[in-house]
Amino acid sequence: MKHNIYKSIICELNMYKKQLLFILILFSLIINLNAATPISSCGTLSVSGAYYLTNNISIASGNCITISTSNVALDCQGYNITGGGVNSGISVGGQDYTNVSNCDISNFQYGIAFSTYSDYNYINNNEIHDNTYGVYQANYNDYNIFENNNVSNNNYGFYFAGYNNYGEFENNLISNNGGIGALIMASVGYSFINNTFINNGNTGLSSGTTYTNYENNTFNSNGAYGLQMSGNNNNVTNNNFSLNTNNGIYVSNDNNNISNNYISSNLNGIYFGSADNNELSNNYINNNTNYDLYLTTSYNNNFYDFMDFNLISGYSSHDKQNLLGGYNANLTSCGNLAWYGLNYNLDSDVVSGASNCFSIGINNAVLDCQGYSITGSG
Repeated sequence: MKHNIYKSIICELNMYKKQLLFILILFSLIINLNAATPISSCGTLSVSGAYYLTNNISIASGNCITISTSNVALDCQGYNITGGGVNSGISVGGQDYTNVSNCDISNFQYGIAFSTYSDYNYINNNEIHDNTYGVYQANYNDYNIFENNNVSNNNYGFYFAGYNNYGEFENNLISNNGGIGALIMASVGYSFINNTFINNGNTGLSSGTTYTNYENNTFNSNGAYGLQMSGNNNNVTNNNFSLNTNNGIYVSNDNNNISNNYISSNLNGIYFGSADNNELSNNYINNNTNYDLYLTTSYNNNFYDFMDFNLISGYSSHDKQNLLGGYNANLTSCGNLAWYGLNYNLDSDVVSGASNCFSIGINNAVLDCQGYSITGSG
């Protein structure tokens, strides 16, 4: 059932992407019949049509380019749009079917800003850097596509304030931003495919979206988490999570599918906090500093068919989980035995403090002390 939901969402995203691209192609054919308009300074684009920059442009304060009508295509041809640290490089005020491409935008509060109800826009092949927010969306901006952009050295790379639905990120480089690489608040139906989140000062991608697909992305060397996922019913597959300062993946909601990922050399591989009924399969999770898996107040998660899962490097769980496949846990300290399907082996003598040494919270638990002793404090 979960996979059918994911496929339905992805098919819907692809349908809208095709619709948007078809409209843009049709729009470009019309533009070819009506020559595009050259612009050489900041200003407002209030007539539908195509525009192209002929030189670098700048402004000390205020928005540089304001798009105040729908069906506008702006090609910067690689020229720079530079600000004075305030306002927006390009401001889209509630307009649809805007295409912004080949721009180099820097030194604004917002590199590109969408106010509410700006839908079916296509932002591609841009360099957006050294702004407070690289790309900003207020509420209720739907079906926008961000493709082949380099969004780097901003405070936030992307910042979507909430309820911006059915967006798509593909082949973007989101790197070296001082805070979070991309922050997407409560939304539905996103797709993140073939993006790179690397060397951001905080989390690579913080996402509150539901029914979202994360596929073939790289989350490496970020200052906190690779992916912080607080939405439910998401699909996370074929991604690389490595060398993140904190967790490779932080999961704080339910009914997610996490499969075929490479998760290594983070502080913790995957951290589950108040996350229930998730499924993990065919993941490589190993060589993380503290724990490959860490769970707290999380129930009824299923883990199976791991390519490599080093329980010796540790895990912690306070609640009942299902580990399917006959795995062993080698114990060197007291703790909770709370995994169904896991064989517990004591690997050294252990000494308990004032509380119980081992608390068994499941039926049919298997604990083999292998001749080692369990000593209490009296």
